[in-house]
Amino acid sequence: MTGSSKIVIVRKTVPGTWGIHKLAALVKDNFAIEPGDELGVVFATHNYKRLKVVSVDATGVELRIRMLNKGLFRTFVLNDDENVEKNDSLTPLPLSAAELKRLLFDGTVEGDYQFPLSEAYLKNCK
Repeated sequence: MTGSSKIVIVRKTVPGTWGIHKLAALVKDNFAIEPGDELGVVFATHNYKRLKVVSVDATGVELRIRMLNKGLFRTFVLNDDENVEKNDSLTPLPLSAAELKRLLFDGTVEGDYQFPLSEAYLKNCK
C-alpha cells in the first residue's frame, strides 16, 4: 500500500481459515473498486488474535496476516449491546496510515496502549 491508498477497517470478523480468495471475493462484492484504485481492508478473526489485511491495487490482490505475541486486537472487541450490530456489519470505518500502524503493532487505534513497548516504538518511528 502506498500513501495514497484508502484504508478501512471492517468490524465483521472472519474465520481464521479464510484465505486470499475468499477475502478478495468479499472485498470485491462489498466495495466499489475502480481501475487504478488502491484499497486496504482490515479484518479480524473471530478470536481477535489475528488481523488479515487485504490490499487491492492495479496489479492484483495481496493478503497480509498479523498476530500479536500477546493480547488481542482490542479495536474489534465490542461488548455492549448497542454495538453488536456494528460488529456484524461490513460497513467500513476509515483508517489513516498512522492508525493502521498502531493497530498492527499494538492492537489498538486510540486510547491507552496495550503494550508500553508499542508506544515507545511508535513514538520513535515518527
